[in-house]
Amino acid sequence: MLSAQGVKSKRLNLQYAFHSSQVDVILNDFEKVADAANFHKSEIPVLSPLLSDVISGNINASYVSHHARGTVKFSSCIEAAREKGLINNQSVWVEIGPHPIIGSSLAGLHLAGVDVQWGEYHRDFLDCVRMLGLLAYAFDNSKYWLQYTGDWNLTKGQTPGVVPGAEAPKPSLSTTSIHRVLSEVVVEGERATTATPSWTDSPDQLL
Repeated sequence: MLSAQGVKSKRLNLQYAFHSSQVDVILNDFEKVADAANFHKSEIPVLSPLLSDVISGNINASYVSHHARGTVKFSSCIEAAREKGLINNQSVWVEIGPHPIIGSSLAGLHLAGVDVQWGEYHRDFLDCVRMLGLLAYAFDNSKYWLQYTGDWNLTKGQTPGVVPGAEAPKPSLSTTSIHRVLSEVVVEGERATTATPSWTDSPDQLL
């Protein structure tokens, strides 16, 4: 339905429709489990799509339960952060979640020219990483391309307009009459001055 209206959408491969009535049956138990966790005041601003605001100390078990059921008001949340000067048009967003997406997100940032501190990314998992030795690239040791001189056009450095191996064009009309006009200047629409080549000195015209 959204695609038919020109709205970009993607069907999620999930067992339940989160933020809908399908999660109502687990909310009480979910809040009891969440109440066993220790919630601390955040050290960085938290953008709440539940409250459409930037929050710092309002996260508790009740908030988590309402967040699982409530509507995700992402646009309003982003606008609130913009009004408070936390983000702007140059802000970069990295998606972090339970799925293996942070690696691909950082790879996208790296390809976009962002200087990613990979050492910090791997700092907590140094025992699990290892350096891979890649095979040498054979083309680094030899040159397999033409060294052009001059320009980089198809003429490959030759004099512009001259194609290697081509002969100068010969006129197709071998008469002593005028057969090509080099230039023409018309004065006030009544008088014209023309310049034409003469082939009378051509070897095939000599008797």
